Amino acid sequence: MTVKEYFFFFFFVHQMTDFVLQNWYMVEWKKRSMLAIWLHSSLQTVVVFPFIPFFQRGHYAYLTGAMVFLVTVHGLIDRARIELGKRYPWTDSLFFFLLDQMAHIASILLVSLYAPG
Repeated sequence: MTVKEYFFFFFFVHQMTDFVLQNWYMVEWKKRSMLAIWLHSSLQTVVVFPFIPFFQRGHYAYLTGAMVFLVTVHGLIDRARIELGKRYPWTDSLFFFLLDQMAHIASILLVSLYAPG
């Protein structure tokens, strides 16, 4: 897979976990619990799992490292957004939502740039 293909794959995974697999209950639970944030972030590995056979064998180590990075960064971004929202309620706006999404996309871009050849 190329860098571009990895980017779109990880972007797809992010879209699935943030918009398809995350319901209202999970959003509200994340506001009260770190466990919920990490469960939500870890859903990315569940989405990636069925696609593992399609990766080249030499890319498994990269994929593992990339997923650890993305799950961790996703959780930290979500935690920061939640804490910001608690302290400054006016940050619950479209602008801050888009900023949050840009942070997720930046992390996906970063990990994709290190994709093997």
